Amino acid sequence: MSYKPPSDNGLSLLALSAVFIIAACNDSNSIAVHYPASNADHDTYEVSSEWQLVWADEFEGEQLNAGNWNRQVEDAGRFNQEWQRYTDSPQNSYIENGH
Repeated sequence: MSYKPPSDNGLSLLALSAVFIIAACNDSNSIAVHYPASNADHDTYEVSSEWQLVWADEFEGEQLNAGNWNRQVEDAGRFNQEWQRYTDSPQNSYIENGH
C-alpha cells in the first residue's frame, strides 16, 4: 500500500511559498539600523590611563603605506562559511579623501 498525496498538494505548496515570500518582503518586518551606534552620545566607557598607543596610521597620502599594510592574497574558496577570494588589487583596498 502506498500513500498518494491529495491532487492539489502542489498548488497548496505554491500558495504557501508565495505567502512566505510576500511576508519576507514587507517593509514593516524590517529592522532599522542607525549609524553611528545609537548609544554613542551616552557611552561612559573610558580608556584606562595605563593604556598606551603603540601603533597608528593616519592614512596620509594617496596610497596605503606598504610599510604598514599588506594585502592578503588567497585563492577563491570557502572561508567563514562563504565563498571569498582575496586579491592584491588596489581596487579592493585604497585611500579616498583621506579615509
